[in-house]
Amino acid sequence: MNKNEREFEAECVCWLVCERKGINNPSAAYLNGYLKDNEYIPDISTDTILKAVAIIESMINEKKNPRKEIISRTIELKKG
Repeated sequence: MNKNEREFEAECVCWLVCERKGINNPSAAYLNGYLKDNEYIPDISTDTILKAVAIIESMINEKKNPRKEIISRTIELKKG
């Protein structure tokens, strides 16, 4: 996965989390700008995006230690 694909996925995650929490953020403008300048959406994984959103939202809701939780969940995702 190249930098543009990773960045697009990250912005999708940010947009989804913020939209669902009612937080204003610049991700929509970034995504629209990308789509205006490029003919195609990058080859991204909607599964990865949704898993990342679920992890972030569970951390917000459970108020766990974010750093430890991110590391733990990232390891789980990489395993399968």
